[in-house]
Amino acid sequence: MPLTDGEQIAGRRPLRPVRFEDVRLHDNFWSPWLKRIRDVTLPHLLETTRPLVRDFEYLAGMHQVEGDYVPCSHPCWSDMFVYNTMEAMAACLAMEPDVELESELDRLIDIMARAQDSDGYLNGYFQVRAKPRLNDIDGDELFVAAHLMEAAAAHCRLTGKRTLLDVAVRMADHIVDQFEGGHVPFDRSGCAAVEMGFAKLYDVTGKEAYLERARSLVEYARHAEHIDDAHGDGHAVRTTNLFAGMVDVAIRTGDEELLTAADRAWRDMVNRRMYVHGGLGEVCTLEGFYKPYDLSDRKCNAEMCAALGSILLSHRLILARPDTRYADIIEQALYNGFLGSGGMDGRGIFYSVSIFSRGHTRRDQRIWCCPPNWTRCMLEMSEWIYAVSDDQIYVNLFAGSTAQMEVSGQKIELTQVTDYPWNPQVRFEVKVPGPTNFSLKLRVPGWSKGFSTRVNGEKLNALQGQDGYVTFNREWKAGDVVDLNLSMETERLEANPQIKTSPGCVALRRGPILYCFEAMDNGGKVMDLALPRGAELKELFEEDVLGGVVTVSAAGRRRTSHEWKDELYRPVKPEKETILKAVPFYARDNRQAGEMLVWIPETTLVAEDQLGATAAMDAKVEASVSVDEWPPEAVNDGLVPSSPQRWGETPGFKWGDRLGTEEWLSLAFGKSLELFAVKVYWLDEFWNGTTWAPESWRVEYLDEREKWQPVISPSGYTTDQVWFSRVNFEPVRTKALRVVAQLKEGKQAGIYQVRVLETDGKHEDR
Repeated sequence: MPLTDGEQIAGRRPLRPVRFEDVRLHDNFWSPWLKRIRDVTLPHLLETTRPLVRDFEYLAGMHQVEGDYVPCSHPCWSDMFVYNTMEAMAACLAMEPDVELESELDRLIDIMARAQDSDGYLNGYFQVRAKPRLNDIDGDELFVAAHLMEAAAAHCRLTGKRTLLDVAVRMADHIVDQFEGGHVPFDRSGCAAVEMGFAKLYDVTGKEAYLERARSLVEYARHAEHIDDAHGDGHAVRTTNLFAGMVDVAIRTGDEELLTAADRAWRDMVNRRMYVHGGLGEVCTLEGFYKPYDLSDRKCNAEMCAALGSILLSHRLILARPDTRYADIIEQALYNGFLGSGGMDGRGIFYSVSIFSRGHTRRDQRIWCCPPNWTRCMLEMSEWIYAVSDDQIYVNLFAGSTAQMEVSGQKIELTQVTDYPWNPQVRFEVKVPGPTNFSLKLRVPGWSKGFSTRVNGEKLNALQGQDGYVTFNREWKAGDVVDLNLSMETERLEANPQIKTSPGCVALRRGPILYCFEAMDNGGKVMDLALPRGAELKELFEEDVLGGVVTVSAAGRRRTSHEWKDELYRPVKPEKETILKAVPFYARDNRQAGEMLVWIPETTLVAEDQLGATAAMDAKVEASVSVDEWPPEAVNDGLVPSSPQRWGETPGFKWGDRLGTEEWLSLAFGKSLELFAVKVYWLDEFWNGTTWAPESWRVEYLDEREKWQPVISPSGYTTDQVWFSRVNFEPVRTKALRVVAQLKEGKQAGIYQVRVLETDGKHEDR
C-alpha cells in the first residue's frame, strides 16, 4: 500500500497482506476445491454470463439488429457477474498459464473498452436501456463499478497489463467528476462496495481523488446515518461492505476514530448478530440485521455475500489491529458459511446458506451475484493466510502452502505442512538466504483448549500474547522448523439464552468445522432426533465420504410419533434408540435431498413430530379466485419450503392479483370428518413488496344445512412468518372446511399448505 511514514494508526503501520499470487496452496483440503473451480466452475460462469456479454458486444457495435435491441433480462447490478468472472480468470492465469483463457480475457476487456462511453461511463444495463445515469441510489451503479475497479486492480497486478485498469480509471474519473460537479442526487453508495473499489484503485494508481471519494462516502454514511450508534443495522451485505470500506479508508488515512467505529460495529456483529456458521442476516428483515440475538435457525437467510463481507471486514481489521479474534471469525465464516455455499459438482451455489432445511432447497446452477463473487474469492482466499510488517510474519490461517514474502529486507519462503482442518498439527519450514532476525507469530485459535510448540524438535514453553499469537523472535537460519500442535476435539456448543429459538439444543464443532445432521445418514429424517448430553462423540475419517471428511457419530434417540388429538396432556411416549451421524456443514446437500439441521435437541421432548399426511391431502380444493401459475391444488401436495428460503421453487397458491379483499379457499373431504385444528403455512413473500400474510383470517366449516359457519371457540389466529400457523377449536363434524382471509391493503396473499387434524387420529399430523 502506498503509505507514508506519517500514515499510521495508533503509532504503528498497518500490516501488509501476502498476496494470493505469492501463496501456493498444496494441501489435500483446498487444492481439490481450486482445481474444481478452474476445471468446472469457471467454464460454467463463462457460459452463463454470455447473455450479459452480448449486451456489451451490442454497445461495442459488434451486433447489427433490426429494430430495437432486446437486452438481457438480468437486474441492474448484473454487470458485476462479468467483472467477477474476469477477476476469476485473471486469478486462474496467475496460478497456471492458459493461452486460450488469456485470449478470452483479453477479448472481454477489449469489448468493455469499446462499449465504454466517451465520458468514461460504463454500465451495460443502463446504457442499453438508455436510462438516466447516477440518478438513483438503488440503481447500484456504484456497486457495479466497485467490482470493475477490483477486477481491474487485480488484473493489473497479476498480469502487468493496464488494459482493464484503463477502463476502470475512466469510469472512476467519471464518478468523481459527477460527484464533485454536483450531478449526483445522493451522497452515499446504495449498496456499499465502491469504497473498497476506490481504495484498491488508489493503491494501484496513487490517485488521491479516489481515496478522497471513498472517504467522503464513508463519512457521509457514518454521520448522516449515525453509523457510530447503529451497530451494524441494515442489509447484511451492504453493512459489512460499508464497514470493510471504512477500514480501508482508516488504514490509508491513519484515521483512528474511523477504525474504532468499524471495530465497534464488528464486535456488535459477532457478539450479538452472527449465526453459528459465521453467516449474517435473517429472511424476515430483507436479508439484514434486526434485533440483537434474533438468530432463529428457521429464519436464517445468511446470504453467501454477507459471510464474505464479514471475512473482508475481519481481514482488514487484522491488518489494522492484529488480533487472533478477527482471524477466528474469518475461519468460522470461511470453513462454514462461505465454503458451504459452493457445491462439489463445481456448478451449484447456495444463495442463502441456511443452517436448517426441510429438504426442499438445493444448490442452484443459475447465475446471479453469488456464484462469480464466491468463485473469485475462493481462488484468492490464500491472501487471508499471511500478513507481514517490516520484521514480523503473522500466520492467521492454517493450510498446506508455500508463501514468498519480504521481511527484514530479505526474501523469505515459509512453508506450512499440515492435514488441517482434520489434523491439528502444523509444521512451518523456514527458508532464508542467510541468518535473519524476525518474529514469527502463530495464531492460536479460540476453539483450541491448549497448544504445544517445538523449534527444530526442541519443546518450548511458548506463551500466548494478549493479541492471541504465540511469538518466536529469533535469528532464523535456512532449514529451521517450528511445530505447532493444537488441541482439537469435537465439542457441543450451546446458544446464548437470549437466542430464544434453540433452547435445549446443541451444535457440534470440531476445530473450525461446524457439523450438521442430514436425513440420508439418519434414517431419512432428522427433525425428530435428539442427542443426549451424555452420549459419547466418536470421530472417524471416512475417505470415501464427501471427498474425505471426519464424521462424528453418537448413540441418539428418535421421537416416537403419535398424533395430538383433542387433548391437553398425555403420557410421554417411549423413545427409539438410533445411531446419529453428523457430517461437516459445508459438505451438506451434495448427495441426496433431505432434511438437515445444525441445532439438535438434547431430548426428544424438544424434537419435532414428523410431518405426515392429513385429510387435507385427499381433499378437493377450490378458491374464490386463482391463476394458473399459483393453483389451489398446491396447498395439499405435501410440499413446504425450507423456512429460510420462502422465495424458492416450492409450489404455492395465490389469490391472483387481488389486493386488500376478503378471499377464501375451501377443502371438500368427500365424507364427514370430525376436526379440531387447522394449520396454515402462509405464502409470505414480503421481501418482494407484494405478497404478504393476510391482515386476519378465520376458519369456517360446512354445517348440516350446507351453510358456512365459523368454528367454535378458536384458540387464536396468528400469521407465523416461517412455519405453520395453528388454530385449535371445539371439534366439528363436517364434509368441508374453508380458510377465509382478509388480505392486507394493497397486498396479495397466498398459501403453501393447509393441514387439518382429526379427533379420531386416522390421519396423523406428526
